[in-house]
Amino acid sequence: TYTKNITLTILNCEPEFNGPIADMTIPEDSYNDSINLSYYFRDFNNDSLIYRVYGNTTNLSFNNFASSGLVNITPAANYVGTHSINFSANDSKGG
Repeated sequence: TYTKNITLTILNCEPEFNGPIADMTIPEDSYNDSINLSYYFRDFNNDSLIYRVYGNTTNLSFNNFASSGLVNITPAANYVGTHSINFSANDSKGG
């Protein structure tokens, strides 16, 4: 009998974005809570994802959505303007 030992490496897959997320309008002195990032990102390894926002977030506040993916965007009082913001997802395993 011949035995051959091999080294097997299991690769971590990075989260994948399945978008786009539609543009939205938030009325002055209101908020938007209709973004669920788990609808737009998935991880093939079924790892938990950590979400973050980046871009021009001046005059905008966001709830603590890093682990839930449920985003609530609240503009500053009496603020009007246009923003382009981006969301990202990361698993804590290199992806």
